[in-house]
Amino acid sequence: MDGIEVLKTLRRESITTPALFLTARTEVSQRVDGLDAGADDYLPKPFSTAELLARVRAMLRRKENYTPDLLTFGGLTLNRSAYEISSQAKRQALSGKEYQILEMLMEKPGMIVTAEQFLTHIWGWNTEIDTSSVWVHVSNLRKKMEKIEAPVSIRFVRGAGYVLEEEP
Repeated sequence: MDGIEVLKTLRRESITTPALFLTARTEVSQRVDGLDAGADDYLPKPFSTAELLARVRAMLRRKENYTPDLLTFGGLTLNRSAYEISSQAKRQALSGKEYQILEMLMEKPGMIVTAEQFLTHIWGWNTEIDTSSVWVHVSNLRKKMEKIEAPVSIRFVRGAGYVLEEEP
C-alpha cells in the first residue's frame, strides 16, 4: 500500500488527524495527488530537520481548530476550498446550499440528519424557508453525485431525515 492509500484509509477513520507527506516524489502532479488525498502538508526530500520540525509545530498549533480542506467518504471527496465534489477523477461544482448540506452529511456519515437540522444550521432559527427547499437541494446533489459516478448515495428515511451511505 502506498502513502496515498494509507492516507485515504486514515481519513476514513479520522478527519482531524494532521498528515504530512515526506517523500522523494518531486513532480507537482504527485504533490497535488497527495494534497488532494487529504494531506495537510507535503515536504519533498531532501529537507532540513529544522523545516520539518517547524511544519510539525505549525500543524500541532492548528490541531485544536483543524478543519481539513477535504472530506472523504466512500469514494466521494468534498473539497471545502473549491465547493466541489469529486469521485473517480470526475469533478462537479456545488452551489452554496448544496455544499452546506453535503458537508453536514459527510461530517456524520451513516447518521440521520433531519430537515429541521439543515434548516436551522443553513438558513437560521427564524427562517421562513420550507422543508421542500431541503428536498430540492438534496435532489440536485443526488444528480451531481450520479453525474460523477460517486459510490455513495443520500437516502431519505421516512419520518426521520437524510443519511449518507456507501452503495453496496
